[in-house]
Amino acid sequence: NGGSISAGNYSFTTQSSSSTTGIVLDDFEDGDISEYSGNTADFSAITSNSYSGSYGVRKTSNRGTSTRIYNSSFSYDIDGNNITIRVRPNEFSTDFAGVGWSTSAGSGYYAGIHTGSSYFGIDKYTGSTGNTDGTLASESLNVTLDNWYKIVLNKDGSTYTAWLLDDAGNVVNGPVSASDSTYSPSTFGIQQYSNQTRNPMDYVTLEGVSTEEPSLTNPSPNDEALAVSTSTDLCIDYSDPQGQNGDITFTWQNGTQIQQNTGVSSGTTSCTSSLSLSSE
Repeated sequence: NGGSISAGNYSFTTQSSSSTTGIVLDDFEDGDISEYSGNTADFSAITSNSYSGSYGVRKTSNRGTSTRIYNSSFSYDIDGNNITIRVRPNEFSTDFAGVGWSTSAGSGYYAGIHTGSSYFGIDKYTGSTGNTDGTLASESLNVTLDNWYKIVLNKDGSTYTAWLLDDAGNVVNGPVSASDSTYSPSTFGIQQYSNQTRNPMDYVTLEGVSTEEPSLTNPSPNDEALAVSTSTDLCIDYSDPQGQNGDITFTWQNGTQIQQNTGVSSGTTSCTSSLSLSSE
């Protein structure tokens, strides 16, 4: 997303790293999970049972407990947004497979399918290893084996709401909802209690992201400013609705670039440096 503003004989443009609704966070097509932390030795990108492309993800160890991995590079605001993952239940036996809003230690709130206990719900977990601290909300699971489903988990303050959709987008479970403020999530995680063959997952997305463009305000010097020093730098305030960094380009009105500042933080002022302007 981008924005622009003009002032006098110069202008500003910006390009933000924010995206619109429906960001694909991981389709696992890189064939690894190197961007995750937690119990990464228990999980692998798999080359079978993928929802899209050649790879999916699944717990591939035989460790007999729930384990979690969480993304180490996630940088979006999460409040009001949905985290989603595709899952393919393939047998009614002991397993939980799902996606959640997680802290940087793996604790948090996960929505998923429980094919052994036959329920869909939201569970709370502590750390990256160990079974549930408690099921916060649930209902009877309504799935057909060997079909793909979409788990959706929304965070709105301390309230979490989950749905399960079939591949056509029809709701088959939910909404189930619960409120809890034990943890303050900052990223997303993937959770599974399984052996090497059950319930593959794929295609993590972030939905509900603001489509607003970043804004540029308060140009300095102001439009039509007089008596401006030839050593005055050009400045602009930058703000992005998702809090993402942006690149600010300063140009003359004829399109000639003055300077580009990259990685500008949202909510800060970006300026040129050491300008020497003509007084003509």
